[in-house]
Amino acid sequence: MQTKIKTIKQLRHNIPTIAQNSLWVIWTQIISGFFAFITTIVLSNTLSKEVFGEYRFYLSIIPMLIIFSLPGISVAIIQSVARNKKICLSHTALARIKYGFIASFISAIISAYYFFIKNNINLATAFFLIAMSMPLFDSFSVALAYLKGKEKFNISFIYESTLVITLSLFLIIFSQLTENPIILLAIYILGHIIVHILFFKKYALKNKYTFNSEDTDKVIIFGKKLFPIDALGALGSSIDKILIWHLLGAQALAIYTVSLTIPLFINRAFSFIPQVLLPRLSRVNYSNKQDIYKILKRIALFFLLLLFIPLFYIPLSPYIFITVFKKYPEAIVSSQLMSIVIIFQIISAILWSMITANKNHKIMLIISLLHIIIPALFFISLKNLYGINAMILGFGVFQILSIIIIVINLILRIHSK
Repeated sequence: MQTKIKTIKQLRHNIPTIAQNSLWVIWTQIISGFFAFITTIVLSNTLSKEVFGEYRFYLSIIPMLIIFSLPGISVAIIQSVARNKKICLSHTALARIKYGFIASFISAIISAYYFFIKNNINLATAFFLIAMSMPLFDSFSVALAYLKGKEKFNISFIYESTLVITLSLFLIIFSQLTENPIILLAIYILGHIIVHILFFKKYALKNKYTFNSEDTDKVIIFGKKLFPIDALGALGSSIDKILIWHLLGAQALAIYTVSLTIPLFINRAFSFIPQVLLPRLSRVNYSNKQDIYKILKRIALFFLLLLFIPLFYIPLSPYIFITVFKKYPEAIVSSQLMSIVIIFQIISAILWSMITANKNHKIMLIISLLHIIIPALFFISLKNLYGINAMILGFGVFQILSIIIIVINLILRIHSK
């Protein structure tokens, strides 16, 4: 009886906290999504399709190289801090910087290849800039992971909003002064590094707390274990841009980017859910049948509500494009199709948080592989018939399949106990 009373008291305390945290993360996504949306509008209308597509290709390279700086460490920090582990952020940042030099080495080799063999100055310069930035580009974001693990979403709101606003303003200003995609890439990289260092200095170096060396070492070790999954995830997030760039060209990539802009903006409005849930899902008992079924039922109801997104967006999209993306009428159908896909993406992201919190590496690895294979196969097989829509169809099939795999795995797990 006392345990039940204690649980009820904890719930009463947690509900306002969850609501408050959700509000901060919602605001973060609104600000981030809004400025990312405005930046895409300005760049796509200011730059030629060729230049805009080239710039977007350069950005797609960065996530594939960041993986060598072990971004999984940040995920491990969130989970460990949520369990009240004492982590030294300086040590984790140094670990990410050290491994970031691997990315620099790889990028430098690719730069040399394009310079000396392919005689492509633009690609050689882009890879050289990325090589110079990799050790510092994302390493100091461990401070953001710490804030999220502590559920200090009000501070993380300031952090993330400052980052996206700074990048957006810099890119918008410089896009009016130059159409050189290399300069825009340099501005993006520089803004990213400066903001992360400033917030690391404020919330990590000045944040005095005792730390446990063993807990810190475990975080780094777990980050290394996540490397294969992170590598596959990064490749999965960039494979669409790379394939479209190489097989259809820069203009097709520009059209693809614009077609995804509004659906992804809608998706970002819901991305607060997995962020808020991850620290709490890390404390869920995944062997408890009732708890898991309760979570899955709520996700199913949420999916039904999400169906209203394409119902409203599809008839409105032509009018939106006439107003916002006048140069890209050919992107309307692709954008409509993507509005259907994102409702599965939102559900998949929530379920992914569950297997991440449960540290189910096997399923994470399988899904990460499928994230690469399925869209790539669809695009390569059907690009001549459907163009960029073949990639969107493949991405949709992947999202549906990943949902099925995760749900079946969770059900089998609780029935095997």
